[in-house]
Amino acid sequence: MHILLITHYYAPEIGAPQRRLSALVSRWRQRGFDVTVLCPPPHYPEKFSTCQLRTEKNRAFAREHGEFGETIVRMPYVLHGYRGSFRALDQLVTAAAATVTALVSRGKNFNLVVSTVPGLPSLFAGVLTAKVLQVPHIAEIRDAWPDVVTGDLNEHVKKISPHKLLVKKAIYHVVTAGQKAADSVVVTTPRFAQKLKDRGVKNVQWVPNGAEAECFARLKPRTPGFIQERQNRAVRLQYLGTVGRSQGLQVLVEALDLLKTQAPEVQIETRIVGSGAEVPRLKALAKLKKISIEFLPNIPRSQLEDAYDWADIELVSLRRTRPFRWTVPSKIFELLATRRFVLAMVEGNAADLVRSSGVGSVVEPENAQALANELRRLAENPDLLTVGNSGVELLKNFYSYDLMEQRYTEVLESLR
Repeated sequence: MHILLITHYYAPEIGAPQRRLSALVSRWRQRGFDVTVLCPPPHYPEKFSTCQLRTEKNRAFAREHGEFGETIVRMPYVLHGYRGSFRALDQLVTAAAATVTALVSRGKNFNLVVSTVPGLPSLFAGVLTAKVLQVPHIAEIRDAWPDVVTGDLNEHVKKISPHKLLVKKAIYHVVTAGQKAADSVVVTTPRFAQKLKDRGVKNVQWVPNGAEAECFARLKPRTPGFIQERQNRAVRLQYLGTVGRSQGLQVLVEALDLLKTQAPEVQIETRIVGSGAEVPRLKALAKLKKISIEFLPNIPRSQLEDAYDWADIELVSLRRTRPFRWTVPSKIFELLATRRFVLAMVEGNAADLVRSSGVGSVVEPENAQALANELRRLAENPDLLTVGNSGVELLKNFYSYDLMEQRYTEVLESLR
């Protein structure tokens, strides 16, 4: 089988889509599949943090062999910061170039096309390419598109201008049409799979994200009485990941501000590790409220174990919006392997996963008082933070990369 993969995010970039695709491609190559990847050079999440990843060998239209023996053809792209308009232009340029490149390469005898969203233009690149090549097309929709952009259109009627409402409706119908045009649509949660089926999208398959169960096997779990070994007895709270609008991390600063007034005796050391458009605003807010938060930039994967080793609590946060009830942040799967307590400000599928894992607790998103109350409870009872192997066992039995690839390959084989 020869798979043509069209994606905007690929190694050596760091991120959830990149990890998922690397896990899939490595196992497809072990099965003997040929894989050709059309993607831009490393430049996510923005141009400055990725400058050292870009080399002469991955310039636009250069061909290289990936870590697993896959063929990688780098597409043109637009360097950008965090502005959404430039990011959309970047995705559009790459998708257009990928379409032309794929059509010029018709003699490669591709058996099927897999396109990934985000970026959104990759969906339409996959649709057009598969039509011309006359091969099946799998559209992988990793987030709740188009709803992450359009929201609930019924709620918007009275809240936004007619012009913006018209744009959102257009996006909704165009993206849904693209999903219906695919031979199969792969999503990562059962609730979103059902949403798409309700809209008339055919052959929707649920292939959840995952992680390696033993990827942090050397991390020692917290044991009862661990806090007594520290000089300041402070509980360590960490957020590690993208710091954007979707995460709604302002609530963390507000919760720590409430604790300062309501329970000044509670000691919590806080870190935010990552980059994103909201970092400057969060720094300013923390300074204004005189909240001590250590901000650290993105770290390479080789340093993740040290970061997790520092923390007692790992925070996962999403804004309170309906589409996020149908998604599960991929970070949660990785956290299951760390044997650290997961404090999740999420709803829907993500909340169900954390509750069933036995490794953490769930708090209502964007509720600063609820977060403050939970942090106080955990800080005053630190032995609650001792987490066993239930998360690791859940990964092994239901969400390992091996299981993810097996389910995905079944989708591929069904279309041959």
